[in-house]
Amino acid sequence: MNLFPSNEDTHSYAQKVTNKPNTFQVGEHGNPSLMVDGATGEKLDAKKLASRIKKDLNYKSDMMVEILSCNTG
Repeated sequence: MNLFPSNEDTHSYAQKVTNKPNTFQVGEHGNPSLMVDGATGEKLDAKKLASRIKKDLNYKSDMMVEILSCNTG
């Protein structure tokens, strides 16, 4: 799931990240408290992000989740 703004280089870099087996990867800007959807500007706390991930058709309940973001802990 690539939530970096589509007009930023980070979006195209995230598209090139190699997928890991049984891992759902999420790329977006963030900080220790929240993440940000670059397309909409929506601030996503842990609950909102988890809800989005669970609704994604590529996510399976047994997958690990990897966050690709700076400053998220």
